[in-house]
Amino acid sequence: MFRLGRHRPLVMVGLMLLIGFFHYMFFSTPENHLYERPAVEQVQPGAITNGEDTKPLLRPDPPAHSPLEPIHVTSTLPVVPSKPDATSTTSSLLVPPPSSSISAPVPVSPLIPGHDQKEPEAETEPAKPRWKPSKEHYPIPPESIIPLPTGTPKTLPRVQAAFATNEDPEARRIRMERKGNVKRELIHAWNGYKEWAWFHDEVRPVVGAPHDPFGGWAATLVDALDTLWIMGLKEEFEEAVTAVEKLDFKTYSGGAIRVFETNIRYLGGLLGAYDISDGKHPSLLKKAQELAEILYGVFDTPNRMPILSYGWEPDQVAIPQRAPSGAGAAELGSLSMEFIRLAQITKENRYYDAVQRIADALDEYQNRTLIPGLFPHEIDTSGCGKRRKTQPPQQSSVNKRQFPPSAAGEECVPQKLGRPELFFQEVYDQGAMIDSLYEYLIKNYILLGGLNDQYARMYKWSVQEAKKYIYFRPKVHGDKDILLPGQVYMKQEGQTGDHRAVPSFEAHSSHLACFVGGMVGLGAQTLRLDGDLSVAKRLTDGCVWAYNVTTTGLQPEEYNVMKCPSEGGCKFSEEEWLREAYPYVFQRERNKNHLPPVASAPDSPPEEDNPLFIANANKKFNEDIIENADKTSRSTSAVSNDNGSGNSVNSNPTGDLDSTTSANTATKVNKRDNADSDTQTPLEIARAQAKSARLPPGMLQATDSRYILRPEAIESVFYMYRITGDPSWQEKGWHMFESTIKATKVKYGHSAINNVFAEPDQIHHSDSMESFWLAETLKYYYLLFSEPDVVSLDDYVFNTEAHPFKRPKA
Repeated sequence: MFRLGRHRPLVMVGLMLLIGFFHYMFFSTPENHLYERPAVEQVQPGAITNGEDTKPLLRPDPPAHSPLEPIHVTSTLPVVPSKPDATSTTSSLLVPPPSSSISAPVPVSPLIPGHDQKEPEAETEPAKPRWKPSKEHYPIPPESIIPLPTGTPKTLPRVQAAFATNEDPEARRIRMERKGNVKRELIHAWNGYKEWAWFHDEVRPVVGAPHDPFGGWAATLVDALDTLWIMGLKEEFEEAVTAVEKLDFKTYSGGAIRVFETNIRYLGGLLGAYDISDGKHPSLLKKAQELAEILYGVFDTPNRMPILSYGWEPDQVAIPQRAPSGAGAAELGSLSMEFIRLAQITKENRYYDAVQRIADALDEYQNRTLIPGLFPHEIDTSGCGKRRKTQPPQQSSVNKRQFPPSAAGEECVPQKLGRPELFFQEVYDQGAMIDSLYEYLIKNYILLGGLNDQYARMYKWSVQEAKKYIYFRPKVHGDKDILLPGQVYMKQEGQTGDHRAVPSFEAHSSHLACFVGGMVGLGAQTLRLDGDLSVAKRLTDGCVWAYNVTTTGLQPEEYNVMKCPSEGGCKFSEEEWLREAYPYVFQRERNKNHLPPVASAPDSPPEEDNPLFIANANKKFNEDIIENADKTSRSTSAVSNDNGSGNSVNSNPTGDLDSTTSANTATKVNKRDNADSDTQTPLEIARAQAKSARLPPGMLQATDSRYILRPEAIESVFYMYRITGDPSWQEKGWHMFESTIKATKVKYGHSAINNVFAEPDQIHHSDSMESFWLAETLKYYYLLFSEPDVVSLDDYVFNTEAHPFKRPKA
């Protein structure tokens, strides 16, 4: 039964709510009468604001960094103009940069009808940090600074061949035509960058949009400076120099500075442009000094080894730091050329001191590595030995700064360079993470005019061991007498913790390692190393082979091949190749017939498919391949003949896979039984799979089937031509160029592709055009067809980004 007394409080609360509701409905102002103000959305500049519903304009997929992101320049950023109609044409090859006089329209906010409103105040971005000079934590006393070598530079042996002055008219016509074609491709790429990514790092050449992977310091602009000068585009060069003067290196939008890339692209690009233009643009040197002043802070560590991922902001610099405990060897050893050249020009010894301390540390460590004479991929540069057990583990990465004892709570026992603390396996090769360390040894010797024999000694030892351990002869169709750089793994044996290492060899090569032909040739000429020029030619021909055998005529990023034995012949066998490429096909047949593996059969698959183990650990297992090459069968094909045309036969089979199918899946595709597997032999099944994957005979798989516009192969071809004077190298380079342009050219430049084994109509462009395409690749192609005295190797020495530094005169 309902009782009012018991529920009186609830009734009173209900009456009060009812009275409040009526009061709100009848006595409140219209503005507040159950009216929810619509959200105000800011209209993008240039949007239609006439009140009509409009659909957003279709735009290309945005890059990783917004095209509208502010660029750090000291003048107003030019607005990127609208793209022209696809059918429009221009009568001029070169286009002007975007006009800086165009300003973006002011954003407009929609007004709510019937109400007075004020324009919302523009949001202001917080001020970005700016670099400023700071006191060093670990300064070098002036009397301890290592000075540049003094004395008269040595007269080093000539690098380039003695070219004839009376060139055949028809040969000259062909050469000039090819040089002009290369120049046109450079202009096409430069126009795409200038129109759609001016003052940004790169252009996305498919959609025409900017991309800033290097903090927005206009990497392509700086990297391409000396290329513009070399190709005679002087007006473009002057315009680019004016733009470079506006770059602001004191702020950076990419987080920590990637020291290696910044050094070779930016500092190297500025110094190369300064040198190639005979020092007539002092603003280039000024910008180089501005940047070097910032980068000099990376050496402010207890042992003066560099921080390779540099936190440049003032609050970060205020904290003492250590060098990384897992430094990439190439990053560590590839700061030297740029700082040496800057020291030579400015006469400031501290720049030389900074990199000479690294050279001294590497010199000492070269004798203590697991393969003395060679360097592993990663090196502990922290200078600290023991750490407390209670300390949290730290990643061995150049992207993680190592802090001193006061900051990290560690017990530091000073040490020299060494292996990272958690050692399980070391990699020795001349590809990624290590390449330019070796390259800079011989080039530093040349740059210093032969006045520091340390670099020559270190180089000679490294190339001697590379010939024994790294360079190998692949077993390929046609029995070509070529070499490729491979890999050696030093693996920890057992769990005893004594770090005993067992070597194993893998016939794994890469496009990045193709620079070695040029390096070995340069060293052979400069140091008069008998036999090394022959090695250089064979290494270069190995990379030419890797171009010629793919569907597109381009070399994959990384791949595995068959390896010739250390002793005996090197006769290619299709069955042996297919057994190594598709071991499961033959194993499945043995299992089906209940037969045990025939381990002793001469053409049975190896004990392990990858890596191929070294038969023994002494230094003889590859030496016979190189130094006793006459014991093995030599190819009579043009590609291995120094005087031939270099036109190897493209023997790769073709198939109908789409562009996403690559040879890196060659050992995985079609593992299920084929419809005809009951009637086909294992050899027929494997042959069909190789054809479907377009796997070239001798190649086992492509672990990375991309081509990303890399320059290393044409770099070595260029060196071989300039060193030998043999025009067959020009022919090889021309075929490479034609294949490259055919596969990569797109609307706003040239794009990397995902699969070099794809058919022409199935090529997928990844919309990436790194700055080295203009700085290196097209430059080397152009110089291959230029007169030999244009950027002569006896007058200049290139850094690893192909920026020419002047050699000292004896």
